[in-house]
Parts: sequence; C-alpha cells; structure tokens
Amino acid sequence: MSLRYRFSTYWIRVEVMKGTVFLISVVALLVILSGCAASIPDKNNETSRGSSFPSWMPSDAKRETYSLTPEEVNVAKEKVKSQLKDPESARFGDKIYGTREVGNASGENAVCGTVNAKNGFGGYAGEVRFAIFNDDVFLPTEMLSHKGLAVLRLCKT
Repeated sequence: MSLRYRFSTYWIRVEVMKGTVFLISVVALLVILSGCAASIPDKNNETSRGSSFPSWMPSDAKRETYSLTPEEVNVAKEKVKSQLKDPESARFGDKIYGTREVGNASGENAVCGTVNAKNGFGGYAGEVRFAIFNDDVFLPTEMLSHKGLAVLRLCKT
C-alpha cells in the first residue's frame, strides 16, 4: 500500500509541474507577441490629425487623363510586376493611362490601369485596377480599403 501511495503522489507532482510549465510558456508567448504588435509601424494606419484617411491619401479633386509614352508604360508595368506573387504571369489591360488634377499639370500625377495575374494558388484571380502614385503601387485586394479608395480617387475622370 505504501508503494501505491508513493506512485500516486509522484504522478500528482509531475502533472502539477507540467501544468506550471505550460502556464509559464503561454504567458511568455503572450508577452512576446504583444511587444511585436506595438512595434511594427503600418503605413495604412498613418492618419493625419482630424481625418479618418491616411496622410498619404490623394486629394479628391476632379482628374483628367493623358496618354503615356511607351517608355512610361513599360516603367509602370515593371513597378506593378514587382508587387505581384508571380510577375511573369501578369496580363495587363488594353489601356494604361496617366491622370492629373484638372488644370494642374504639375500636381498629383498618377498612372492607372488593370492587371490580371496568378494568385498564390496558381490561378488567375481576375482583373484588378492599379494605380502608381508617388512611386507607390496600389494594388488593392479590397476596394473598400484605403488603398482601394486611393485607386478610385486617382483613376476617376
């Protein structure tokens, strides 16, 4: 009977130690993850004072289109390809064009168009509108995001 008692006491000690080690591991993991989340700056969350839009958001002014040179079109295609998972699969739409604010030729110029490329699963995802503005490529995955709104503002005419 004493052997059985010692075995059950040993088993209880081992289970308590396992539970303690597990609890300490979970707490350490939570501390590490909470520190990482606060230290990563996110361009999408940079808002200007008094506005719900990011500070980099283009203005909502009326825009006009203009034709691009073949060199400008090729540069735009290369910039967009650099943002894709499979750059070689890029199929661009017929029209890639520039836009600028009406009456302001030196203002916020942008390049707009559409691209269809393979996604992470290897299939074509369908045409997506893109905009290039201040050397930033906007390829929104959701049109209701800030990037989607930027494309709508830059590419409207």
